[in-house]
Amino acid sequence: MKPACRSSVLLLLLAGALATAPSAFGEEVVLKSGTRYDASVVELLPGADATQGDVRFTVHIGSGTATLMLPWDRIDSDSLLGLVAARTDLTKGAGHLALARLALSRGLYARATASFRRAAELDPALAGERDAGIVAIRDDLAKRALVEAEADMKRGRSDLALEKARAVAVGRAADDPIAERARGVAELAERLVERERAQREAKAAAEAKAAAEIAARLLESTLVRVDELAQGAVLERERASDPDLSGPSVLRALEAAEGRLKEARRLLASLANVPAEVLTEVTSRDEEIVQLLVDDYLDLADLHRVTRRFDRARAYARAAGILAPDDVRVRDVRDRIDRDAAAPPPEEYYPENYGYGWGGYAYRLGLGWPGVVVTRRYPNYVRRPYGPRPVLRGPGNLPSGW
Repeated sequence: MKPACRSSVLLLLLAGALATAPSAFGEEVVLKSGTRYDASVVELLPGADATQGDVRFTVHIGSGTATLMLPWDRIDSDSLLGLVAARTDLTKGAGHLALARLALSRGLYARATASFRRAAELDPALAGERDAGIVAIRDDLAKRALVEAEADMKRGRSDLALEKARAVAVGRAADDPIAERARGVAELAERLVERERAQREAKAAAEAKAAAEIAARLLESTLVRVDELAQGAVLERERASDPDLSGPSVLRALEAAEGRLKEARRLLASLANVPAEVLTEVTSRDEEIVQLLVDDYLDLADLHRVTRRFDRARAYARAAGILAPDDVRVRDVRDRIDRDAAAPPPEEYYPENYGYGWGGYAYRLGLGWPGVVVTRRYPNYVRRPYGPRPVLRGPGNLPSGW
């Protein structure tokens, strides 16, 4: 049977089936917009072919009624298929065939496949129609996949487009129009994939270069700041070496040096992914700052010891021991702290002409001259001379002339 004849027969069958529908039928009509109607007296009016037509139905509005007539294209596909199925003789293969073609035209491929197969089961003479319908479904799905692939390429996902186009071409004859279109889409998508890959690699390289430059600038600025802090700490310790400086001023200078050195170590510790060629320099900086910090802790411990603040002295000695567990000076400071803590406080003595300043107070207690600090030259700090490193003298090391 020719396609035109088959279409006419199906149209006549559908029209005959719809003509037998009841005139009053309480149903729900759902539009594509989502609007729902509780309809009565629903009539399906066939159009130019088996997939077109109108729906005429009555709805209640207040105390009255209104009759609406809408084309099938405005009706939700599932709702329309349900209306048609309710008015089709599904005991015959022709009814399922008409329903399958309507489902296919509305994109309901699962329903269409099931109806095509059911039609051939009820009427084996429709096996050819079933096979043609299955092929039509496959072709329709392939065309939709190619449309999606083209949309994927427009939004920059040529990789997805390539997969879809290749999947469509699988199993199709070389001269199949859909296969030819699929191959064309695949070739274009493949070129775009290569171009996008090259663009991604270039972008990644540019980003990596920019990140490396930023990291290098950050490293340089951090090391400069570390040097400034270390230089400032040395200057504070030099200031503490002034024999005319009062005890509280010495304490403030040493504590200021401690704060600068701690901040310098924190900055060094914050550096991540340090290049191997710079790692040795960073490590060297940290080692020398640690040594400066140990010296400062020992000086602070001695300073608190001579003023009999033994808890603070022990805390600084403990901090120095953590940083330099093998430094013999830590043991010496701890021994002096324990010895002075066990000794009774000295009697107050006011030597003539020595006043009540920090130096006189320390001298009359027999604790030495805590405000006197001598200096000695240490090796350069990371190839930069940070200057003399002051060391607080202990008891019995008074300056000459006292």
